[in-house]
Amino acid sequence: IQNLGRYLRRAIEDFKKRSKRKTLPSHLIIYRGGVSEGAYLSVIAHEKVAIKTLLAELQKEHRCPPIGFTMITAQRQHKY
Repeated sequence: IQNLGRYLRRAIEDFKKRSKRKTLPSHLIIYRGGVSEGAYLSVIAHEKVAIKTLLAELQKEHRCPPIGFTMITAQRQHKY
């Protein structure tokens, strides 16, 4: 996903604005689909770096505890 960091930053900051406590989330769950088997490792490695970089930037900017994340990827199987 191009510009993943920008989209994720917008979503996290929107969460902060809308939450009652006005804080960043402590953990993210990211669902990811549409990755072929051949591109899986490359895509996930690239996106993982982008997410970790963004979360480190947010932690520094907002002086908050580290934000964890879980990434779940879905792959389709058409042989049923």
